[in-house]
Amino acid sequence: MHLHKLGFQTRGHLSRVNCPCVILHADDDYTIPYSHGKQLLDAALAARSHHREQNELLRFTIDMVSFHGQGYGHSRIYQAPTLVTVLK
Repeated sequence: MHLHKLGFQTRGHLSRVNCPCVILHADDDYTIPYSHGKQLLDAALAARSHHREQNELLRFTIDMVSFHGQGYGHSRIYQAPTLVTVLK
C-alpha cells in the first residue's frame, strides 16, 4: 500500500464525523493491531473535544467495543452473539 501511496486516512475522517461512531476491534486482530484501534479512539475523542472547545456544531458520541479472547480476529466480529446488543 505504501509503495502505491495508498492508505486509510481514518484519523482525518474521524475528526469530521458528525454522528455516533463505534470502533469495533478484536484483541486477536493480527492485520490491524489492537493498539491502532485505541489510537483511533484517542484521536476521535481529541477531535470531539476540540470541536466542543471551538463551539462548533460537530457533536458526536464515540466509543470502542473490544472483543477479547474470542477468536474473531480481523474479519469475524460480525459473528459475535452480543454484537446487535452492543450496537443498540
